[in-house]
Amino acid sequence: AFKQGIEARQILRFLKMHAHPRLRTGDQSLIPGNVEDQIILWDRERSRVRMQEVYSLQCQSEKEYDAVKCFVSDLDAFEWGSESHKRIMVKYEKAEPTVAFVRQWRTKIARKKEAMGAVRE
Repeated sequence: AFKQGIEARQILRFLKMHAHPRLRTGDQSLIPGNVEDQIILWDRERSRVRMQEVYSLQCQSEKEYDAVKCFVSDLDAFEWGSESHKRIMVKYEKAEPTVAFVRQWRTKIARKKEAMGAVRE
């Protein structure tokens, strides 16, 4: 029923309307409380999870993680990140500019390292 777009309140109303006539004579609820609660919980769970197609990016350092996170946040592309694992999930439709930014970032860092190595020699 939930997959067809029927909500918990509609299911509960249907069950109450079609309850056995003997249930209507007592002072008890037409639907047991635990059944009603479970139907409501299932409905909430269904709308709690949101699927999003993402691009996963593994950063090489904390500085890169911070720079990429700032960039994708400004781009409104940030979906999720783990600072401890240096992993960022980006909205898939915004992956291309993110990958271009990371390439530029890594090229800039590599040039700095080369320049530092040339100075030492």
